[in-house]
Amino acid sequence: MEAILNLILRFGFISRKQFRALLDNPPPDRAQLLLTLVQREWISARDREELEPLLDSLEAISEGPPESADPAMQEVHATAARVAQSDSNVLILGESGVGK
Repeated sequence: MEAILNLILRFGFISRKQFRALLDNPPPDRAQLLLTLVQREWISARDREELEPLLDSLEAISEGPPESADPAMQEVHATAARVAQSDSNVLILGESGVGK
């Protein structure tokens, strides 16, 4: 739910104060969240129509690991999957701006 709330905040649909209020008492699911936003008049029906495709995109991105045909990226993903299973700290090095 926090990822959805972050998206709604970052796209300017709600204020930081509204964001914090929702984090304190989050709705149980996406449908209830949208209903709450409209009922509290924090977003309009038109905003809700604009928001739906953004939330669909977020859910599509969130399903499963990233895919790549590049062998180097496949190795990175495999390493990340192995490291994610441990409690180790990880230092990621690389040039600035490469998306570490």
